[in-house]
Amino acid sequence: ALDDELFERLVFNLLRRQPGYSDVTWLMPTRAPDRGRDIQAYLTVTDPLLPTRRQRVIVQCKHWQSRSVNVDEITKLLGQTMLWEPPKVELLVIVTSGRFTQDAVAYVERREEQRELPRVVMLADSDLETLLSSHQALIAEYGLR
Repeated sequence: ALDDELFERLVFNLLRRQPGYSDVTWLMPTRAPDRGRDIQAYLTVTDPLLPTRRQRVIVQCKHWQSRSVNVDEITKLLGQTMLWEPPKVELLVIVTSGRFTQDAVAYVERREEQRELPRVVMLADSDLETLLSSHQALIAEYGLR
């Protein structure tokens, strides 16, 4: 029952509550020509053997319930990452209220195997449900089940 703007707001608020994420910023108004970036954040990566570092994260929201995110959409977003730098984008998160096509999943898995940057993380409807399950206040605020 969420419209595009509420979906983006939900993702924004969910990301703000995730451990390790900071400086979460909603970049553009919904439906504006955002060149594939709705939200920006920084992820602090800690490892006892390495120096702590911050990675720039860009999130693109796709409130699509009647179609799936395909390879063309992902490659378009990856092509736009150059427009967002500097600083370097290390992680592109694509969040959809729907699903990803099989080809899109295979494409991202191949990129991951080859360790291509920026890394791409795909969050489909079921992933959002899992993340939201530990945030009852957000579920209530947005009237979700």
